[in-house]
Amino acid sequence: MSQPVTGPDAPTTLPVDPVLIADGQERDDTAVLPAPWETDGPAPAGHEEAGRPTRALVALSAAVLVLLVATGVLTALVVDARSDATDLAAAEAAEDREQVAGLQAVADQRAALDQRISEAEASAAAAEGRTAAAESGQQAAEEAVVAQEEAEAEAAAADEQTFVEALRATETMTGASDQELLSRGRDVCGYLDSTAGTPSDVSDAFDRAAETYAIDEAILLVTAATSILCPEYGS
Repeated sequence: MSQPVTGPDAPTTLPVDPVLIADGQERDDTAVLPAPWETDGPAPAGHEEAGRPTRALVALSAAVLVLLVATGVLTALVVDARSDATDLAAAEAAEDREQVAGLQAVADQRAALDQRISEAEASAAAAEGRTAAAESGQQAAEEAVVAQEEAEAEAAAADEQTFVEALRATETMTGASDQELLSRGRDVCGYLDSTAGTPSDVSDAFDRAAETYAIDEAILLVTAATSILCPEYGS
């Protein structure tokens, strides 16, 4: 059972006359007035001041809670940002390493290609040098052959002239032209070329010429031919 409120905050009661209710019992019609703070007017100063610390404490607690939550969220964001930055840095470092490796591979391939090109150029230059040397040698050989042929032709011409002059000096076959004399001398040499060229073959050449010319003309013709036109058969 509640205790009656005493003191300045206790409700004010006014005495009234007892009234009998319908069942014959006496009713206490004592009127109860509301406390001052229960009216529509302003609450007592002491009561309002007593509620202010509680509300301030609740607001402070809420602010601390919000601050803690915000701190946790900020910490999570910082950690997440650091993680993202670390991952990004690692990815960039890996990409840089791949690029460096790729550039190094390209540089190595280019160096190898340059080396092969240099070797090919050196080989081509050497081949060109050998070709030039071969061409020069061939040209020199051809020139030597031509010079030898010219020298032989000049020598043959000199021998032919000497052969004709020798026969003319002996007044042999005076009725024949120079070309006829050369033809008779070449005929003697041609016969000897068809044999082994022994002294017996030379003797046969004399007999063969004597069948066509006088004996003294035959002797002079074969002697002049084997001495000047084909000296390899001379004695």
